[in-house]
Amino acid sequence: MISHLSLIIFISFLTFPIYAQRDLETIQSDEELRQFILQTAPQEDAFVAVQRLAKPYIDKKDWNGAIKVFLDYRDMFIDEINRTDKIVSLLGAMEQGLVVTNIETVNTKKSEYFPVLSIDGTLMYFTFAEGKKGGEDIYISQLIADTWIKPKNLGSPFSTNENDAINSVSADGNTMVLFGSYKGFIGGGDNFYVQKTTSGWSQIKPFPKPLNTQYWECDGFLTADGKAFFFTSERPGGVGDFIKGGQFYHGEYEGNTDIYVSVKNDSGWGKPINIGEVVNTPYAERSPFLHPDGRTLYFSSDGHYGLGSLDVFKTVRLSDTSWSEWSEPVNLGKEINTSGYDVAYKISTDGKYAYFSSDREGGKGGYDIYRVTLPKEAMPEKNVLTVKGKVTDENSKPLDAKLLWYNLSANTNAGSLTSDPETGSYIITLPNGANYSYFAERSGYYSVSNSIDLTGQNEFSELTVDIVMQSIQSLQNTSIVLNNIYFDFDKSDLQQGSFVELDRVVKFLNDNPNVKIEISAHTDSKGSDDYNLSLSQKRAESVVAFLAGAGIDPVRLIAKGYGESIPIGDNSTNDGAAKNRRVEMKVLN
Repeated sequence: MISHLSLIIFISFLTFPIYAQRDLETIQSDEELRQFILQTAPQEDAFVAVQRLAKPYIDKKDWNGAIKVFLDYRDMFIDEINRTDKIVSLLGAMEQGLVVTNIETVNTKKSEYFPVLSIDGTLMYFTFAEGKKGGEDIYISQLIADTWIKPKNLGSPFSTNENDAINSVSADGNTMVLFGSYKGFIGGGDNFYVQKTTSGWSQIKPFPKPLNTQYWECDGFLTADGKAFFFTSERPGGVGDFIKGGQFYHGEYEGNTDIYVSVKNDSGWGKPINIGEVVNTPYAERSPFLHPDGRTLYFSSDGHYGLGSLDVFKTVRLSDTSWSEWSEPVNLGKEINTSGYDVAYKISTDGKYAYFSSDREGGKGGYDIYRVTLPKEAMPEKNVLTVKGKVTDENSKPLDAKLLWYNLSANTNAGSLTSDPETGSYIITLPNGANYSYFAERSGYYSVSNSIDLTGQNEFSELTVDIVMQSIQSLQNTSIVLNNIYFDFDKSDLQQGSFVELDRVVKFLNDNPNVKIEISAHTDSKGSDDYNLSLSQKRAESVVAFLAGAGIDPVRLIAKGYGESIPIGDNSTNDGAAKNRRVEMKVLN
């Protein structure tokens, strides 16, 4: 039989963590923290108390003092010795002299946070607390002569009388992802988007269920290729217990938020996927950012080994077919992270700099936006190529065209975007190491295609590609080169890499059912005239056979081989001969 004393002790033991948690919330002095650690270790809150004891040393960059704090209590956390050792290693690492710069022309005595860079790095959007419209407004600054100029309030529809925050901007600059309680929200806060049109910005719209739920969702991030959408959520079913934001938990009020991703398919956004326990922990993960290389993910976490409440980490996607396979997250170090709240880490496309917000010591007030020069180990895994230009018609009028990019090396979709409705400008990033093709499409125009070979490219670079689209009327009796048609050497067999281009021709013919075309094939001057004429005729017939097999009425198709008789390049050079080996399409009516 249990005695009254034993029962009291037993009940006290069961209820002790509740009091301990409440104590951690109100503890002020170092002595109270020490007593709390002695009484509650190895509970997780006791480890948070150790971090708090180390905070003054970290803030002063007294790394030895901070190391001593963690080592003094190391053996009290037997199951967490590996975490302690990682933190000690982090604190003891040699400084690399990273330059962390406060963006003084943007920051004020109030709070600026969640910086968002345009893909070319010339525009920075951010959230400003206590703006003119409401508690939070969205501002924009432009980089001119390596200086961020005085920011401006974006105004309607972005800044309202509510709290407004920007989370990301699409690579083409035509879609913004916002957080707030706009019309249509269903939870404590949801992710929204707004799109640029020919008549201005659209109304703000919510992301659909189940991306938004009755629970708190935030930190929405559109990937550079437009194919995936990352966000954080406190929804049940994540890693660890359901802990709602606003409750004191793990030394903060973040709750237990996990990072999710939704992949776009033909019908819209797919069911959100928790990206897994390698990244997510039973505590808070925030502000996911996938670099345009498509592999390197940066995020903030309160659950991995760190110096304070939220540290910035880097992880690498291990499989192109899985969103839950990631490398072990790596803390970006004591020169980037602090004992405070380090979030919203955004990497420049060239991988050289990062922008983030922090409430670290020495700021102008509240949260400030900073820029840091990245060490090599913190840089993205792969460099990228930035392609930009304008889409116009044959009379130089800007067009809002849809641009689709394909990875020919992997036979996968590499991304899609729409050129600016007002200027026709576009921009996209492509990871190095592959061969790409692109297609520009618009109703009433023939799609334009070409390819860019990055298989031997390793460094960051920029390329300007202007695209001229021809209207259907202007195409009559005009030949267009089909740029991505490939045959086996000295044969007429179509290679698989040709199918994407030919599918575009099929779509064009289906969209314009009264159009009749001639498919012509051409060769260089190697070989005899008769041989080249025969080879070109067979190649033209192979293309026509593909189109007919895709459902196009053969009556609308003419195959014609011209051999080497109509060169467009100098056959004495490799480049010229390559230009002459081509397939063309001519609209006959």
